[in-house]
Amino acid sequence: MKKATKHDFFRDFNYKPLPKQLEFHNLTNKYKLYCGGIGSGKSHAGCMEALYTMLSYPKALELF
Repeated sequence: MKKATKHDFFRDFNYKPLPKQLEFHNLTNKYKLYCGGIGSGKSHAGCMEALYTMLSYPKALELF
């Protein structure tokens, strides 16, 4: 079975990232940092990134 791409995953969850959130999601670094003001979507982007990671590796025992 082919692994879904991150963008397919977001579409399935009806998540439409803002431009800066999308920039964050497209980073390939092991550790990522998203800084922004109140209401910039930091928590939402972080939660979606964590959810994608957890569901992509279901047998993993930890997130990081």
